[in-house]
Amino acid sequence: MSKLLLVALFGAIAVVATSAEVLNLNGRSLLNNDDPNAFPYCKCTYRQRRSPYRLKYVGAENNYKGNDWLCYSIVLDTTGTVCQTVPLTEPCCSADLYKIEFDVKPSCKGTVTRAMVFKGIDRTVGGVRVLESISTVGIDDVTGVPGAAILRIVKDLALPYSVVASFLPNGLPVCINRVPGSCTFPELFMDVNGTASCVSRSPSSYPWRVTVANVSAVTISGGAGERVCLKISVDNAAAATCNNGLGGCCSDGLEKVELFANGKCKGSILPFTLSNTAEIRSSFSWDSTRPVLKFTRLGLTYAQGVAGGSLCFNIKGAGCTKFADLCPGRGCTVAVFNNPDNTCCPRVGTIA
Repeated sequence: MSKLLLVALFGAIAVVATSAEVLNLNGRSLLNNDDPNAFPYCKCTYRQRRSPYRLKYVGAENNYKGNDWLCYSIVLDTTGTVCQTVPLTEPCCSADLYKIEFDVKPSCKGTVTRAMVFKGIDRTVGGVRVLESISTVGIDDVTGVPGAAILRIVKDLALPYSVVASFLPNGLPVCINRVPGSCTFPELFMDVNGTASCVSRSPSSYPWRVTVANVSAVTISGGAGERVCLKISVDNAAAATCNNGLGGCCSDGLEKVELFANGKCKGSILPFTLSNTAEIRSSFSWDSTRPVLKFTRLGLTYAQGVAGGSLCFNIKGAGCTKFADLCPGRGCTVAVFNNPDNTCCPRVGTIA
């Protein structure tokens, strides 16, 4: 796997750079992520094109200092980013390295207990010593986001941008261990929408979008319910600026839509119709460990997305009878997946 990834091998990974002098705007970025259910769970830019920091998968390192490790390399890559053309006006293009966060499965606590930074290195660059270090880490629940957890590497990681750049092209190695008998790495690094195979999670790399078309009251088996129709389509503006340079899927079709929803609504959703047809589909399910509703095997082509279509389903009770029950508060976070192989799976907003 030689592709440079922000999301590498399994799950969602954020390489966070910060420079307080230029990013002190009530957050770490000019482009804040305000979705409370979306990773990274902070006011950070989620757009890969705004930062050159990447993780490159290196591989496994077994029986090194008493542990088995999964290793990555921190590299800088401006290809396909705004840093190619406007580095001086984009604060993240030259920001210093601060930390790495992994979006992980909460039930896998205890799987990773050690992080190793800069394996095999002892070198001084610009007065900064870069030295192999092993520290204790753990998995923390995310306050206010049910079913979300973070594995965070901070200790001994912070480095100036210039020092990181001096280690190119190989980059700086960072590894995490796995405790025998615990979750496997694919189980651990399952992202919030329940998949482990995505290459790109950037909305700028996949132009499909989901919005609410209409919600209407219906009577189902003598009881009150609602029929919800979602518009699923290729957004013209997103398509015009879509970036294939970071593992993008700009002209791919749509295979799956997932909603980070209210888990109490399991059993309340009826089979759905797709693309304004009368065809009834039963290929939807709930994730076994997280409150994620999945509409699968959609098989829509890019051309069908340009034309636009609808996905309609009924909410019948007993757990939920309204769309507001399924997507309460600020709504359901939506992720879309390309076909045929789910390599692009960005979150594309919320619906309510």
